[in-house]
Amino acid sequence: MSLVVPFEEIFASQTGIMACHESWERVELGEVCSILNGFPFKSTLFNKSIGYPIIRIRDITKGSTGTFYNGDFPAEYIVRNGDLLIGMDGNFRCCEWQGGDAGLNQRVCKIKADERILNPKFLLYGLNGYLKAIEDATSSVTVGHLSSRDIQRISFPLPPLIEQHRIVAILETLLDKVNTCQKRLVNVRLILKHFRQSVLASACSGRLTADWRESIQNAENVDVIVENIRRRREAEAKSAAEKEKLRQTYKNVEENDASKLPNSWRFIVLKKLCTSFDYGTSAKSQQSGKIPVLRMGNIQDSKLDWTDLVYTSDKNEIKKYYLQPNTVLFNRTNSPELVGKTAIYRGEQPAIFAGYLIRANPCPELDPEYLNLCLNTTYAKEYCASVKSDGVSQSNINAQKLGAFEMPFCPLSEQQEIVRRVEALFAFADQIAARYAKAKAHVDKVSQSILSKAFRGELVPQDSNDEPAINLLDRVKIERTGIAKVKPKKRTDSRRGFACK
Repeated sequence: MSLVVPFEEIFASQTGIMACHESWERVELGEVCSILNGFPFKSTLFNKSIGYPIIRIRDITKGSTGTFYNGDFPAEYIVRNGDLLIGMDGNFRCCEWQGGDAGLNQRVCKIKADERILNPKFLLYGLNGYLKAIEDATSSVTVGHLSSRDIQRISFPLPPLIEQHRIVAILETLLDKVNTCQKRLVNVRLILKHFRQSVLASACSGRLTADWRESIQNAENVDVIVENIRRRREAEAKSAAEKEKLRQTYKNVEENDASKLPNSWRFIVLKKLCTSFDYGTSAKSQQSGKIPVLRMGNIQDSKLDWTDLVYTSDKNEIKKYYLQPNTVLFNRTNSPELVGKTAIYRGEQPAIFAGYLIRANPCPELDPEYLNLCLNTTYAKEYCASVKSDGVSQSNINAQKLGAFEMPFCPLSEQQEIVRRVEALFAFADQIAARYAKAKAHVDKVSQSILSKAFRGELVPQDSNDEPAINLLDRVKIERTGIAKVKPKKRTDSRRGFACK
């Protein structure tokens, strides 16, 4: 790729991690590093278990690979632990490989510093700032592709080698502490996730409201509630066939063991508690229109996300699929890990729903908020995983399978108490999550602040006794070519017009 934005413009500011102390040199990486482009492995010989592990772009940041190559290739393309790799498509990142011996695939390059001049860790800590600047400068004008020539042209700061060692030693100590903080923050996120699932499990098993039930006398009988629903629905049936279908529905007996539920609870199939399950519109939506069409992408973390919307102005579509407040939406088609996600529409703004969603229409005896909580439990997710139909890249759970879900059912008054308690606990979790996000943002900035200070030459003091980097460059130049390099009058990269500031 030829960069549309000239290097001079990309690195003109020389700020942050791209800074350079005035006593340091700058040198193009091609002079102090060797770069090896990946080998063109035949993709037809890729597999998941046989042969030699192969590093692809997606493996660089992950630090491991699940791709194997059942064929021969030159030994020079073997990557060892500690080698520095750069992904050359999409996000440009340099990472230290720690995933064991593996082959270097194309569109991944290995960069090796001449350790007589450049500390590899110093290169690793500084290079990503330059790669990010290139990525930012090119992403808006073209697809992100990087070449080894682009990397070679980067004018990189070069302190005395001994100073590089001191900087790396301090950086490793400080960044290790930052990494420890980040890991602890990740644990906070996991704890919050487990907390929410524990709350849902407790709520939908009756444990959360055990004390509440003790204070209630003459609680409603669930069997009586379900029988009343059956009678009402049969009385409202519009045909003999519909009435017979309802009789068969309520005649079926649930299979789940209710012995672990409270005495006043039962497992009831959802189709006994909902009047219908509707599929959304299959019509093509528009980028603008009268009201939004909610799609599967608008369900995020059990909530509706209103930031990426399409629209419709079709009167018939709006009339048929118009959503009423407190409607549960179930994602019937998605990837295997996301199919079955749900959210509740609370009337935030007028909307209809698309065909990959199912609208559940509960009877008055079933609180939509409680239904939404039940559908987000681990128990419900396990049910979805067991009944989904898998395609090439997507899974499906139709309305019939959704209706066959046996949910833990209790009287409406207890459902409402459960919702109230869960909302209070989730609000507490949301407060912690907000603090987590603030702390994470602060810690993320600390790393960049430390690196910026290091490359401004402010992390460790300069020592006049350190051998200048220019002397090392001259000596290596002589070793390579036998010709001494003439020292410049100023510490300036005359080829690119860069001087350390």
